[in-house]
Amino acid sequence: GDPHYLTFDGKSFDYQVRGEFILARHMNDIEFQSSQAVCPNWRVRCNVGAAVITKNWNIQLKSEWYTDQVMVNGRIWKKGRDYHINHRTRLDSTTELQINRYYFYVFFNDLKVGDGAYAHGVFRHWGHPLPRHLYMDLYFKAPGRWSSGLSMTGLFANYDNNRYDDWEAIAPSTMWWVKDTKSSAFKNPKYLLTWDNRIVKNAAQKKASKGAGSANIRKADATALRMNDDGHETPLHAMDWTHEDEEQALKEVDPLTAAMRKRLFDKMAKDHVIERTKGEEQPTTGLAAAELDIMPYVEMRPDHLRIEQQMLFRKEWKFLTPAEKTGMLAGKVESSNAAGMKHMCEECVRGTQACTDKKIVEKPKADGITFKSKEEMDACHKACIPWIEGKPCGQAVCKCRIDCSLDVKKDICTKTAVTNYITFRTAAYIPGKGSIDLRCKSLKSSQAARFKGTKAGKTDLWKQEYAPNFAISFWWKMDKGETYKKPGTKLLLYKGPDKLDEGEAVPVKIEIEANAVSIESDGTIKGDPSMKLTVAGVEFTVGADKVASYLKSEKFNFYALTKKDKNIAFWVGTGEEAKKHALGDIGNAVYKTSTEHDLYLVGTKNEGTAAYIDMEKEPERIPGGVMGKLKYVGCDKWDPEGKEPLWDRQIPKQVALRKPDCPTS
Repeated sequence: GDPHYLTFDGKSFDYQVRGEFILARHMNDIEFQSSQAVCPNWRVRCNVGAAVITKNWNIQLKSEWYTDQVMVNGRIWKKGRDYHINHRTRLDSTTELQINRYYFYVFFNDLKVGDGAYAHGVFRHWGHPLPRHLYMDLYFKAPGRWSSGLSMTGLFANYDNNRYDDWEAIAPSTMWWVKDTKSSAFKNPKYLLTWDNRIVKNAAQKKASKGAGSANIRKADATALRMNDDGHETPLHAMDWTHEDEEQALKEVDPLTAAMRKRLFDKMAKDHVIERTKGEEQPTTGLAAAELDIMPYVEMRPDHLRIEQQMLFRKEWKFLTPAEKTGMLAGKVESSNAAGMKHMCEECVRGTQACTDKKIVEKPKADGITFKSKEEMDACHKACIPWIEGKPCGQAVCKCRIDCSLDVKKDICTKTAVTNYITFRTAAYIPGKGSIDLRCKSLKSSQAARFKGTKAGKTDLWKQEYAPNFAISFWWKMDKGETYKKPGTKLLLYKGPDKLDEGEAVPVKIEIEANAVSIESDGTIKGDPSMKLTVAGVEFTVGADKVASYLKSEKFNFYALTKKDKNIAFWVGTGEEAKKHALGDIGNAVYKTSTEHDLYLVGTKNEGTAAYIDMEKEPERIPGGVMGKLKYVGCDKWDPEGKEPLWDRQIPKQVALRKPDCPTS
């Protein structure tokens, strides 16, 4: 809108009102607000401010600042100091900010793969009285998985692929006015999203807006309930806002645009899609059932909508009886046209006999992969990490080839394939979410945790033929009273068999060398600890000059041990970055992994096992502190040509993610 608004479903209307408004919001994930002022033509209004809000970030951009500065959580960020033009700045695992010479993007994605949302603004020059003579065109893109009609709110309507209920979703439009309220991101730069501050209609407002249309706005009191600063909900009256104003504002002015948008969606509905696996159950809880059903599953095309589900909500939902809707939300439905991954990954060159033999079709719904030519097929095969073809997680290759056949740039296909592959090959043994005892492991005990290689669904990550390379990463917050109470070599992690045969090498061990480290009477740490790492029986040392500052810090720091072919590297750092230390190679030693191996934190009390620690006799071997976000990646042999990086690209991504959410004391 500039402010010629276009809803998600294709209604376009002018909203010539001065104030601050919620354009779009998805649940408590992301919200987009605008600030409108008088234009050089006093009859119309211009966007002079934009705010993007998430659970963690309040990002404001204004015409008066142009692209020279932005406000982030109440603090001014300056160009060249806090961000750089044309550079994409990662704020956390879901949110990225990019400011270019005359426009901006805020990207949001709550999933590792698949489409996300973004808020976008373009600065335009006009004249006085605009700040710096600039206004903004504002856009918000929501992924198709949010189009259930139940989760999007704001002036851009409810996004259910049904343009005929948009007025009902919007009216009264004063609902989305936030100027001078605690919901204004501009007034309250510390405003962040929670379930409690999501604005929804009360019963009276729902009744008043029922059946609202561009030619039939009900003459109801156009007021919105606002949470005042004192915490009480009271009506916010629009003193100069009448029924006629509402009717004029919610009036479609560009039916051609809406019609074109509808035709575009109809075309998408006939295009490519992979349904969920036959027999796979739908989510069974209310909104989650509707919303999650159109999220990326393992066996769906990552960057394309699940069109059949979109069509369900668009065409069928409004005709279902209440009983049918209740049953569907409870999971009492089965996909009747699900296509298995195996056939969807069959491929041929368009127009050849192979397409007929393999029953590959492009219409009415794509079933299989069709390339324009043999040369294009060969180029796509080369781009889609061919060295893992036929191995577990081959769906990463399949998805890559689907995108490549649809003319996605090949370098993008490769990067996406690598990301998908690594995602499939990652086991989060200490997750980032869940109860405190799950996401924050205390290392005081000799039985902190044991993760078995035979765990269902993860066995391929441990098999020698599929995982000769690996990455083990974690965050650790040292407790000096526990860790350095007694000098000694502390065992952080062991990966291998319970019992080593005679002459068998230790597969993986991570230890802290602190034989000359102790705690002074004033609480200071005397001496500098180092790291001792073992891979395939070969020991490597990371000197105190490289790691002591981290090992003596009582804050969470990131650590990772990686193997690629014979090369071993260790990574250590803060939440901003991690430094890589190349340790060398294991020479003629052979790294072995098996589903019979386990991964131990701080060893085990089982006497006679390779990770045994006697708590009473060897308390100096217990490191103490708290560990979080432990991840293990079992990776196949990598690019034999050495062109595609592995850990050099993946480990920095993990470091950029948020530190573990664990108590500070």
